[in-house]
Amino acid sequence: AEANGTANRGGAKAARRAAQATFTAHAPRAGRDPNIALERACAALRTRLVITAEARKHTLEFLVQVEGTAAGTCVLDLSLARNSLFEPYIGDYPKPELRWLHMKYMLHINTTRKSAPQPTATSSEAPSDSTWRVAGPSATPPGAAAPPPVGPEPLEVNPDFVETQMVNNAESIGRVDRLVSGDDAQAACVRMLFHGGGPFSSEAPGSLLQQLADHVIDGVEHTIRVCGIQDFRAQAKAEVNAELAARQLLRQQLAQAQYEAMQDGEPLPQAPRLQPISRSTAAMVTELFVKNRLHRVFACAQSVSLISSRLQRHYLEVVAPRLAFSIAELSTCSGGLLALLRAAEEVVIMALRKGADAVVIQAEKLLMLEQRAGEFQPHPLAPPEFHRPTNACLLVTSLLTAVHTLASQFLDASNLTSVLAEIGSRFHGLALNHMQQFTFSTNGALRWKNDLNEYTEALRPYEVPGLLDKLLYLQSLVNVLVVAPESLLVLVNGTLRMDHREAL
Repeated sequence: AEANGTANRGGAKAARRAAQATFTAHAPRAGRDPNIALERACAALRTRLVITAEARKHTLEFLVQVEGTAAGTCVLDLSLARNSLFEPYIGDYPKPELRWLHMKYMLHINTTRKSAPQPTATSSEAPSDSTWRVAGPSATPPGAAAPPPVGPEPLEVNPDFVETQMVNNAESIGRVDRLVSGDDAQAACVRMLFHGGGPFSSEAPGSLLQQLADHVIDGVEHTIRVCGIQDFRAQAKAEVNAELAARQLLRQQLAQAQYEAMQDGEPLPQAPRLQPISRSTAAMVTELFVKNRLHRVFACAQSVSLISSRLQRHYLEVVAPRLAFSIAELSTCSGGLLALLRAAEEVVIMALRKGADAVVIQAEKLLMLEQRAGEFQPHPLAPPEFHRPTNACLLVTSLLTAVHTLASQFLDASNLTSVLAEIGSRFHGLALNHMQQFTFSTNGALRWKNDLNEYTEALRPYEVPGLLDKLLYLQSLVNVLVVAPESLLVLVNGTLRMDHREAL
């Protein structure tokens, strides 16, 4: 035993020197690419952590063998050596692990920012070569967009990156039993690696919950800004006002041209006729809006849902089994996990609500800009156009269909139901308010009823309870605009069974 111990002293010194180097900060050298320097420092720190863990493991195994060899001749207790041999080098553990995890996190962020510039949301939903106006001016009005955040932009939520961080976290937790002795001490280290000082504190920036809190919450908020739906109503209002002002200017110019032509005895210039659009054109425009404004939001919600599921699995398979001997640490980690899941759910709900707001506001904007009063009061000699919906109706129904398709692709059952119910219920109120903005002739009322039928069919796949009944009742109200005055009282009291003031 004495010979073995003498021979091992040289190896123990080498192990101690490697362990000492493990806890030395690795600062990037001046003049180097920061990412390259960070990558090398990260790899070196991980290598030394692995070497230190293996050295301590084999050293402790050797001390156990020494005790076993001496058991036949004397009582040899090396517990003091086991506890103190690596104490000068691992006294601040698990800070080196947290440092390595934080370096891996920052390395991914820096690499992603360098390789992929952040996209920006377009402020125009219609193609630039369109022959008719849908989305107003191409430039974002002053004050319409949210101010850019200070400092580097966060990254969009990425489940693959989070999976990598979970693998790294599991690796660090796997080294705890090799570098720390005692169930309580090991549980405390596992708690620091998973939970840190709190899921929203900066005490342990390398802990998994802290990294995911930063990545998920900041990533969802960044997605909202990129898609331009932070304050979509203000932006839409500015675009509508600009479009209406431009139309007013055109009317004034036309009136001036007509006056000059009258003075010169020339034929009066006429306003250009509204050209009908096809369903394919309407679908192209609305799909572009959905792609720019909603695609990233819905994909982000799907990513957060996937991350939440993987995080719970990581906790059950990796973290919880190592905390079985410490109820306090187990309670702390489970509480931090629930807090993060709740925060992620709240920020996703906020993003989906803003997405639903953007859809309803865009539908309202299309109705305001594309619906013409003459469509509901056509010339008595003009041929009826009951065979096709109005331009505004085609655009809005294409929007509703595109939103349903995208939401069904990305959202889970609960989020899908909530988003579609929000859009459907609010659109019913929008259609009722839109109806009250116009005066209808008999043919115009029939065309509006045809539009309502198109809206009903577009919202049928939403499967919102009670929504179709409300829309069908709205269609029946159009009969008030169609029947002769002498038959109106019979219709209101009989078929519709509605209050007289509501009918008025």
